[in-house]
Amino acid sequence: MDCTPGESLYGTIADAVRKHNDRDIRDDSGRQVRGKFVLEPVAPIDWRDSAALDNERLSLSDRVRGGHLLAFVEIGPDVLSPAKSGGGDATAIRYSTNRPTYQDFLSLLQRVLPAAVIEKRIANSGAEYQKLREFLRSPSVTECGLAESNNGSIKYQSQSGRSLI
Repeated sequence: MDCTPGESLYGTIADAVRKHNDRDIRDDSGRQVRGKFVLEPVAPIDWRDSAALDNERLSLSDRVRGGHLLAFVEIGPDVLSPAKSGGGDATAIRYSTNRPTYQDFLSLLQRVLPAAVIEKRIANSGAEYQKLREFLRSPSVTECGLAESNNGSIKYQSQSGRSLI
């Protein structure tokens, strides 16, 4: 349920799902080894009507519990506004499921939506995302080994180079 103006993030999710289904679900032999995603658009709800929003969430939750949906995603109407604390659900992207250990779809959302939201926020401000994109990339934090002295030469303990973030 994309409640942003013009449902502007649904296309981002649909494109990512299409790419996933085209190239990520089969092994080299062509055998399907991962789940195929099927999106079902849900008409946006007027967030000022809390009873209607609660009823829609309950209806979608019942469909998840009944096995008709894997999960549902709600994109708040204010998620494209400049980020501010205390915005509540209207500024959030909510993912609801009863299968918390199945992470493929959640990972897809986490991979594509944050950058899409930032790009649209910047575009809405009148700035050019392409010029600012490199400034917005988070630096990685890498786990490294400790330094040791070995016969006057400094060496570093081997680590796997795992990122902490």
